[in-house]
Amino acid sequence: MKMVEALKEFKIYLKLEKGLSDHTVEGYLRDLIDFANIVQVNDVNDLTKDHIQSYLLAIRDYAPRSRQRKIVALRQLFLYLRKDDIVDQNIMENFDLPKLPQHLPDVLTMNDIAKMLKTLGDEPVDVRNYAMILLLMATGIRVSELVNLTTNDVNLRAKMLHVIGKGNKERLIPIDDTTCDILKGYMYNERKELNVQSSQWLFMTKKGQPISRENFYGILRHIGQVAGVKKVTPHMLRHTFATTMLNNDADLRSIQELLGHSDISTTTIYTHVSNQKIFNDYQQFHPGNRKKE
Repeated sequence: MKMVEALKEFKIYLKLEKGLSDHTVEGYLRDLIDFANIVQVNDVNDLTKDHIQSYLLAIRDYAPRSRQRKIVALRQLFLYLRKDDIVDQNIMENFDLPKLPQHLPDVLTMNDIAKMLKTLGDEPVDVRNYAMILLLMATGIRVSELVNLTTNDVNLRAKMLHVIGKGNKERLIPIDDTTCDILKGYMYNERKELNVQSSQWLFMTKKGQPISRENFYGILRHIGQVAGVKKVTPHMLRHTFATTMLNNDADLRSIQELLGHSDISTTTIYTHVSNQKIFNDYQQFHPGNRKKE
């Protein structure tokens, strides 16, 4: 099969069978087109391990995370090609992913979040922003999941949130009483003022358009600047939720389900954050570590 045809078929497979988002699919295709341009092979059946080696050599100076992403794209392609008997052998199965340096996720303090919320007033967009920040903090959902919520995804009576995550996987997340009350007030009042186009979106702009990921990044950055919080991103709110749950003795499996992680190894990073806090507290408060006057 020609490389061009294989990539077209792979794109359909990723979207329809794997249920991946457009953003993820386009990322895979970009990396695979880059691979095809480097190895200059027209037919996937002509690809060999030598081609893979030459490609890995060509990208050796890329950042580890970029190299890992490109290798994952190739792995997924060859899993698909082998699954559909387009190639006789999966030549990627013996190539390891590069090890990534482990960066502990940044988290916000409760004081930071309180300062940010205090900057918001009573205007409809302020109440909307308050509800969005609180919902992220209370549920740990991804920003992509947040901006795609509709009113049908919120069950105020049952205090549950319906979320469609990566790979179109659905999950139900409980909502605490405080967040539920804030959402209820927003949905029955300020949202009606913003909903000038009679849509089902939960969070909208002043023009009634759904808020994009980029919109919310900008909103959060501005609120952080006004509050004097140096760095704040939607993902930091997700990390803060997970770390707070862990610090309050939540089970790791429960946190995995709430976050929508397919692999618990992704969730275990938060145990390192908690361990780091224990170490920092020990260094700061243990009598043996206090400086002599």
